[in-house]
Amino acid sequence: MFHMSRARDVLIPKDWGAVPCDDWSHTCLYFTLEGTEVTLSPEDHGWQVSVEGDMPEERAARLAQAISDQVQAETGVATTVVPI
Repeated sequence: MFHMSRARDVLIPKDWGAVPCDDWSHTCLYFTLEGTEVTLSPEDHGWQVSVEGDMPEERAARLAQAISDQVQAETGVATTVVPI
């Protein structure tokens, strides 16, 4: 895993135009992307990515994969996206 002080750098997708929100807590991280709010919350075995708003399912899947790829690059541990 990575230290929470690196959460924004690791979890907010690079090159997507995501804008971090100032109101994040020790347990959740928020950002906006194309007017849609995205919440990242830690779970027992990884991070849950929740999209609040209008984003096509395929784009949301690519977003989750981009975040997963960044976590893998940071930690060196294989990651998997599990759609729910």
